Amino acid sequence: MKDIPRDELPRVRDSLARLGAIVAEVDRDLRYVWIDNKHRDYEGVDVLGRRDGELMLEPDAAEVMSLKRLAFERGERVSRILHFYRPEGVRYYSFFLYPIREADGSMRSLLSVAFNVPGGAP
Repeated sequence: MKDIPRDELPRVRDSLARLGAIVAEVDRDLRYVWIDNKHRDYEGVDVLGRRDGELMLEPDAAEVMSLKRLAFERGERVSRILHFYRPEGVRYYSFFLYPIREADGSMRSLLSVAFNVPGGAP
């Protein structure tokens, strides 16, 4: 996948959510528009309209927000393996950001996709 056309987003969103990915749309202000399969750390927490810096510890949030800014600056897919410190230990995620393209070709948001990497980094 490279870019996600807005009209294909519902199908892509559904497919990725069924695979167990944490899937979200993030606007240019880096605020969550919607999220599927949010991490259990955020059960009962309303993440819509909020940024990672309001939800995560600073080092984790800074890295995630930096990648989102990079994806917006480049206008292309960005991916990384990220690690997060959790009470149960370090967790690794394969993290992808895809531009969502509007019908006119503009990019107003990103599709954020994260898969847990069981057992640690590859």
